[in-house]
Amino acid sequence: LSLLFQIHLDLNRLHNRSNKLYKELSSGKRINRPSDDPFGALQAASLTTHGRQLEQFMRNIDTARIQLYATDNALMQAVNNVTEARTTLLTAVSVVGDDKNHGVMADTIAQLKEQMFSLANSRVGDNFIFGGFQNTRTPYTKDPVTSLVSYRGDQGTMK
Repeated sequence: LSLLFQIHLDLNRLHNRSNKLYKELSSGKRINRPSDDPFGALQAASLTTHGRQLEQFMRNIDTARIQLYATDNALMQAVNNVTEARTTLLTAVSVVGDDKNHGVMADTIAQLKEQMFSLANSRVGDNFIFGGFQNTRTPYTKDPVTSLVSYRGDQGTMK
């Protein structure tokens, strides 16, 4: 009777083990419940957390690249505008011309000034690039009467 009981226990253990292996094979997971392997479950949870952190870091890197590209582009356009304004001003000062030529040059300077104002309010998506931490509102405004430009951002810098 004892031998028969032992055989029955061994068959039960083999059956349970085969069921567990079948579950592992069908799910593709070695740990289906924390009780299957407590230490392994802890490691898996830690790896999942690290994986999520890495995914967030990658999103942050992508956002930073987009911000840097947009900032670089806006600054390059601003340098081009300043260079063009300088050239136009030097031409206006050094060349004797009629009022029509000077009027055209003044219009060019006015257009460049408007472009600079627009560049100062550049944005990526819904966020303004040059507003510091106040990046959800227009950083530069222009008084409609005096045309004076005011800065409404702050001194915050993105790092």
